[in-house]
Amino acid sequence: MDYDIEISKVSNAKTSSEIKEIVLNRFKNNKYKLYQYCSFDDDYNPMSEERPDGSFNYSYRNVLNKIIYASKPSNFNDPFDCVMGLSTESLLSDILKSFLNLSYINTPINKSAVKSLFGDMKNRSAKLNEVQSWKPTIIRDLIIQMIKVDEIYFQVTRQDDFKYMKKKAMTEHQKKIMMYEIISQKEFRDSFVMNFLDEKYQSENTSARLLNLFQNSDFLLDAVLIDPVQISTDSQNNLNEVKVSLEKLNLLGNEHNYPTIDKDTNRLKDSLKIAYEIASGALKEFYDVIDKHFGITCFSKKSDIPLMWSHYSNKHKGFVIEYVISNLSNEDAEKIPFLMQVKYDSKRPKLNPIELQKFKDGSNESNLTPLFTKTMIDLMYVKSKDWSYEKEVRNIFYLNKDDERKISFNYIKSIILGVNASDKLTQLMIDVCTKEKLRLFKYEMHKDDYKLDLVKIID
Repeated sequence: MDYDIEISKVSNAKTSSEIKEIVLNRFKNNKYKLYQYCSFDDDYNPMSEERPDGSFNYSYRNVLNKIIYASKPSNFNDPFDCVMGLSTESLLSDILKSFLNLSYINTPINKSAVKSLFGDMKNRSAKLNEVQSWKPTIIRDLIIQMIKVDEIYFQVTRQDDFKYMKKKAMTEHQKKIMMYEIISQKEFRDSFVMNFLDEKYQSENTSARLLNLFQNSDFLLDAVLIDPVQISTDSQNNLNEVKVSLEKLNLLGNEHNYPTIDKDTNRLKDSLKIAYEIASGALKEFYDVIDKHFGITCFSKKSDIPLMWSHYSNKHKGFVIEYVISNLSNEDAEKIPFLMQVKYDSKRPKLNPIELQKFKDGSNESNLTPLFTKTMIDLMYVKSKDWSYEKEVRNIFYLNKDDERKISFNYIKSIILGVNASDKLTQLMIDVCTKEKLRLFKYEMHKDDYKLDLVKIID
């Protein structure tokens, strides 16, 4: 099963019936087997007696009730599982972008409008009034300053090393210095602070903290915006276009290599700690939504992996359930549309800011169904290469309610006991398999090799 192709097929399906057809075609007449490793604690009654941690022998109960359980991602023993990377500055910057008012940051202005404004130096007042009437955007605020400030408007010559040449096109370095002057204007900074934040946060504590971050006198707003703001001019330095590249927006203010701009200060680094807390808070809310509305059932493609028996079956004292789903019903096809092989990678999944922005209002559960984007699926299906020995296949369930985690699934074909399965578990499974007409096997250690031999108990 090709991971990317299968994910793409299901993700792009428009209706539930289309998804159902994809799933049925995938498993029809296919001897597709799934193996679920289960623990069993021989010291406690599998039906009534609680273990010290307050749980029961749930796996045994699930066999009797013919259900599979959709676990919360937060319950996994691998802390990396279903968690995106948060260790790089670029990712933190991306997360911070999810708080931004994208229509303010990234709305372009028509080139012809820019050219008409800067075609000559006449009627500056009228031009200024026109621009001020535009919807607030970064580009509008930049142009206002270019019209108002003599040292910037049409690059009036200055007597220093960074003067703007009227008859010779500016270098990229000179353009950056010009942008530095524009962004340094108090009026521009005040407008940016007022408009950059997404409306959803303007009445919350997050707003105050982010505003504090950007109003910090040591926060290099020019450093954040100089590279993302791109201007183009003609040979006479007449303005042709102004645009903002969201991808280049660096909210963390990394060090810079051009003159007149100081390196990051300790105070700025303290401010970034605030930003980190804000970003982490958004991620926590995001993961809370995942935990509440998604359940994961994990299987393996193989039943004889010694490490799996050790880790998930109580040191080979438990059992494995074999599911055969080649005769999947129409009804049950709706339960496993996202039954996919796990993809093992050395890189952790990253969520881009546009995707994270969809989850900022966790209370709006009507927006949760679109979570099955390619990025979200990667988050829950990609694991470290260190786990590749598990040969994992997992199914993701979308849950309207947090307590809907028991899924009816009557496709058990066999039970396989571990090497160290007790007489008590063996007898319990003999009774179950006899009653339900299931096959029963047990693994034994191979006499010579490090592998398991399958021995039949009930055919």
